[in-house]
Amino acid sequence: MSIKEQQQRWRRDLPERSRKRDRGRPILFTPDDVKADYGKDLSFPGEYPYTRGIYPGMYAEQPWRMIQQAGYGTSDQTNDRFKFFIQEGADSASVTFDMPTVRGLDSDHPMAVGEVGQVGQPIDTLDDLRRLIDGVPLDKVHIALLASHQGAPAIFAMFVEAAVQAGYPAEVLRGTIQNEFLSFYQGLPRSTAYEPSCAVRLVADTIAYCQEHVPAFIPVNVTAEIARELGATATQELALTMANGMAYVEAAIAKGADVDRFGPQIAFYMGVHNNFFEEVAKYRAARRMWARIMRERFGASNPKAWRYRVHAQENASTATAQQPHNNIIRGTIQAMAAVMGGVQSLDVNPFDEALAIPTEESNRIALRTQQILAHESGITDVIDPMGGSYYLEWLTDQLEAGAEEILQQLEAWGEGSMVAGVLHGIDSGYFEDSITEEAHRHQVAVEEGEKIVVGVNKYVNEDEETELELTVVDPELEILQKQRLTDWKVARDDGLVERELALVASIAKGEDNLIPPIRAAVRAGATLGEICEVLRQSFGLWRG
Repeated sequence: MSIKEQQQRWRRDLPERSRKRDRGRPILFTPDDVKADYGKDLSFPGEYPYTRGIYPGMYAEQPWRMIQQAGYGTSDQTNDRFKFFIQEGADSASVTFDMPTVRGLDSDHPMAVGEVGQVGQPIDTLDDLRRLIDGVPLDKVHIALLASHQGAPAIFAMFVEAAVQAGYPAEVLRGTIQNEFLSFYQGLPRSTAYEPSCAVRLVADTIAYCQEHVPAFIPVNVTAEIARELGATATQELALTMANGMAYVEAAIAKGADVDRFGPQIAFYMGVHNNFFEEVAKYRAARRMWARIMRERFGASNPKAWRYRVHAQENASTATAQQPHNNIIRGTIQAMAAVMGGVQSLDVNPFDEALAIPTEESNRIALRTQQILAHESGITDVIDPMGGSYYLEWLTDQLEAGAEEILQQLEAWGEGSMVAGVLHGIDSGYFEDSITEEAHRHQVAVEEGEKIVVGVNKYVNEDEETELELTVVDPELEILQKQRLTDWKVARDDGLVERELALVASIAKGEDNLIPPIRAAVRAGATLGEICEVLRQSFGLWRG
């Protein structure tokens, strides 16, 4: 009797409830559901197409890089948090930025009042970056700068300049700048930003600059994580991440960059949602897709350029303010999914993130979650332990096929150019409409009880009174930040700053690489807000 015949017999004996579920989507998978050719579609870890991992030894060689996120108050507070992470055993630290910095505004801008240092790190000047990295061993600790909007180019230039002045040669400087503009246009279309084509140029300029001057630095963390936070499905997140990566590679090649040289510098950033198996499959599909894209579409011959290096962070949208300690369990499950999926680094969200800036204690619990997984769970004993699961391999294929459909649509709109296709998707409202539709579908399912969120629409404690120690940012820190900015401006050579900013404006209107003049402006004393204002005036603003 064949497997198909056996399965038909088995289905006849299913209880009614299970039979109904099986009609919507199979609840059992067999070898017949796996179409993969092992050598072509799976292969071995460290071998094309990297479905089972990008390095031969993976975690059996060494665990993933453990990262925790900081950013609040002033550079001094964030620097202290960095050192706390290092003391507690973290390999890396990432820094978020406050809303004025993200939007390219200085702390003394009228629109920054009350927002300085509240949800991230304010950066106005080179001095802020010096304070941020003071005493942090950049040759041992990887710093990830989660800047992906108007302020990203200035923050990158400030970080490189501050590190060089601290004695680290640019040629060996490691770190990451998120530098992901397209995800903002896709996920937050109502936010103001540079014209999308100009933003793509800034990313391409950063890639080309790093290729020549900071070859160990990651110039872009390609992502669609914002879209996922706002309701996109795993398939949509996968497709948009691939599309954005393709657009940046295409733009960098057009700037004259060598795909075999800059390809290994590109990294990715994906969220981790609650569906354990879907998330594991998502990372496996992403590796396979990117390897084929780089080799077959862009002609990369360097195997290192085929590797999909990815950082994972739990989707904040999955955390609940109700019964916040439940987020510890969610975080553990999501962390396991990311690790089973073979990520290179991981950030576990503290359980109180839905309520306030996490405390040292909640950050410690999040870091310990990773350390327990690495050292006590046995996960690192075997590479890709879920590989070969009939369900997982089927799901990996399904995610890839769904993402490919979206990519084909974007490529058709761009008439072969992914840059043009993505820009069309932004201008036409395609991304906004499709993400909003999925978000609405999810919310209706939660409100009608079809999708259970523990503590929110089921197992609710009506008389819940959770007392937690929350981080509160002292309003006096905004005054301190503004005073430092004032003192900086008084001490600098305004004439030199004006000349360097004029050069940024001139080059912005041409086609030369913008990073060298931005770094020169930073060195002269220009602030982040001043640099971004020049870019806004040169590029124009896009308002969706």
